[in-house]
Amino acid sequence: MRDGRHINAPGTTIAGKPMIKLLLVFLTGLLMSFSAFAESLFKDNPPIGTVMVQQIETPHGQVMLPKGNWILAGVKTFDADGPYPLGKAVLARIGQDHTLDGLIFLTVSLNDGADYHPGTEKWCARNSNALFFREIAPSAPSETGCLVLEELVSRFDNLTPPHFKQASSYLADRKIVHPDTMFFATFQIARDHQFLSVSYGFDFRLPPTEMLPGYAPSNDTRYDGPYSDLTRQSNFDLVVDWAQATKTEIHRAFVNR
Repeated sequence: MRDGRHINAPGTTIAGKPMIKLLLVFLTGLLMSFSAFAESLFKDNPPIGTVMVQQIETPHGQVMLPKGNWILAGVKTFDADGPYPLGKAVLARIGQDHTLDGLIFLTVSLNDGADYHPGTEKWCARNSNALFFREIAPSAPSETGCLVLEELVSRFDNLTPPHFKQASSYLADRKIVHPDTMFFATFQIARDHQFLSVSYGFDFRLPPTEMLPGYAPSNDTRYDGPYSDLTRQSNFDLVVDWAQATKTEIHRAFVNR
């Protein structure tokens, strides 16, 4: 008994539902989450619709995931027999009202011996239209990296790469509502044979606690922003703050695997 109420024994019911069924549902969800957390995205071939949490394993490093359930919506291995095989994927965070609350676009190297360094230097220098740009401090002489924030279109219905077409079909089949644009924080890191490009997209129309669940700003810093809309500017500042605070974690998880 607790606070004058009887606690149901195992096998009895709560609100008409058998306790053992509730326990099995909980354990099933726990095991599914653990499996998605443990497996390697481009080696173990998890099916489309797999829920991934915390981080993704890749052949050359781990990729951090923001808090929440991220659904694998599209995946493809490109040029597996070529000199620069790449794994690409799309992950989506879907709200309870069938809205697309977040997107992740991921590209990683899949084998040894490929030097992506020159391409990354060129990519990191091509940011004249970015809303925010920072270099990521290298941990080795051969390493380059950068962080870029942009407001980009979040629909990819007309894009032809297979993983985008796969993701578009997955979301369309479930009648997921897309926002027109999102704030994307893109991290690009290259070091010898390791290459990572990951873009985290957030719907800035959501309340801050839903746009970035579980994240509290590290400070009250506000950046010189491009928006007259105070809500959009405030949420942009929050994404910048998150990206700045998270870049070291993303870098270490990938290069120090």
